Amino acid sequence: EKGVSFFAYYLHKSMVAVNSVDELKLRMVDDQIILFDEVHGGSTIGRADGTFGFSFFHYSENFETFNEGLQKEIQSVQNSTGLGISNDDLPINHIRHTTIPWRSFSALLHPTNFDPKECIPKITFGKFNIRDGKKYLPVSIEAHHGLADGLHLAKYVEEFERQLSL
Repeated sequence: EKGVSFFAYYLHKSMVAVNSVDELKLRMVDDQIILFDEVHGGSTIGRADGTFGFSFFHYSENFETFNEGLQKEIQSVQNSTGLGISNDDLPINHIRHTTIPWRSFSALLHPTNFDPKECIPKITFGKFNIRDGKKYLPVSIEAHHGLADGLHLAKYVEEFERQLSL
């Protein structure tokens, strides 16, 4: 409806929502808890051959600025092979996103190594659909429970819904 990629649109709205919740900007660094002013994004990006790569993009509250950087990163990943960026190359003040656009879900769990210092939240989106005139986009959020709990995730969801309705 707005003439832009739906992926870019909801990813930006998710990043705005994430950056509105302090607990989702907390990270554990050298046994200290640090609140970052803002967090940036990372996402899996699919390729035409069925593979994917990891991306990193800077957050901007301004959609056009955000989208410009995101589109450059998408092009870079789609014109490359392999996974690309490793976790060691990413700043700790980022948040991971992935999308499973082929399926809806009611729950999702990421594989994890149970590292107690793993503190970067993960957000997964599913297949967008419309039922009975209502729009649905499945969202799964995983966060370190020592840094964020259900109240904070609910704040994210509430702000994400608000952003999508603007």
